[in-house]
Amino acid sequence: MEDKAKFAGAAVIVVIILLAIYFLLSGVNREPSHIASTSISTTTLPTTTVNNSIVVLVSPPTNIVPQGQVSTMHGIVMGGMPPYTYQWYEYAQGSLIAIANATSLNYTFSASNSTATGRHILELRATDSSGKNATGGIILNVTP
Repeated sequence: MEDKAKFAGAAVIVVIILLAIYFLLSGVNREPSHIASTSISTTTLPTTTVNNSIVVLVSPPTNIVPQGQVSTMHGIVMGGMPPYTYQWYEYAQGSLIAIANATSLNYTFSASNSTATGRHILELRATDSSGKNATGGIILNVTP
């Protein structure tokens, strides 16, 4: 069973990298869309926006986080002009709210026993040295 989980995780990473390469090579250039316009599902594949050849992807080890546990999101940024700055956001009450001190490529989501169960939408925004930015998002499901 553990080998199947490792294989599935590796397959997700390969798909993410292939999508990033496709976006970079195809010259996709569209305005960033707000994560709230994305339909909510339980998939672990990230929602990605591409702007001026910057690609941001987010991959958690799993999208299900039981209360009392943590899940570390891993960001991948390609394109643009390094160095990058990062900010993580959580979608709450109809808007994206910056998470305090969450300014690195990776972020650990802590589902304490008082964390509301249900869907939590997280977004990583990366800005390159020329001021261009792109976002990648993920939906986590907190369970009792």
